Amino acid sequence: MANTLGVNFEPIPLELRSYGQHCGEIVADIFIRFSRQGLDGKGVESHKQSLPLYYKDFNTNKHFSSFIKNDDDKMLFLYILHILSFVNFPVKLLRNFEKDDLGWWLRNYYVTYHYAKRRMIDIKNHLDNNKVRLHRLYQVIDRYLSNCDESLTNSQFRNCMMHYDLCDKNGVFLISQEHQDDSVPLFGLVESCFKGVSYAQLKANALYELNVISDVLSDWVSIPAGNKIKF
Repeated sequence: MANTLGVNFEPIPLELRSYGQHCGEIVADIFIRFSRQGLDGKGVESHKQSLPLYYKDFNTNKHFSSFIKNDDDKMLFLYILHILSFVNFPVKLLRNFEKDDLGWWLRNYYVTYHYAKRRMIDIKNHLDNNKVRLHRLYQVIDRYLSNCDESLTNSQFRNCMMHYDLCDKNGVFLISQEHQDDSVPLFGLVESCFKGVSYAQLKANALYELNVISDVLSDWVSIPAGNKIKF
């Protein structure tokens, strides 16, 4: 870490004030929206525990040497590893800290699932459009996309998860009077957006899909077993 004790920082008052005002407006807007609906803000609790973490030096150039023909291929493989890391963080690590659930955990899983699926679609399109001859990769991605749970897709719900809102893009409150209940996570948003699906079911479905994506990409990457080094 750098030693900054002798460094004089010169903040820019106007920019700091503008940034602070922007953050305050976001917090105030969330508070006002919740207050209008008679909903109290609630926090997130997690299990406090220590998990053994390991890492492994993985040489992608060597492991994929039979596939890599150019820099584009190299970037594709690194891109896939990035997606796999993005998915495995909540699936293999973060979920171990889940304690109570007032909505944050589903938000985390759902947004991760949405982006992971979108990136797999991007890869499939890249392989198609650029005639990249990676048949097995194309097959495993195409098989997943053909069999994934499309019932998870809901653009209004997705926007709420990404932007911490309970309204659609036109400002219309999405929780129906029938399902509004401040005793359930997200206050009935799930039940309003997904007919016949509870919060617990949607979270379980999102987590299941994340595990499938993790298995699909892990199987294709097939990182060799070996000694892992503990952090």
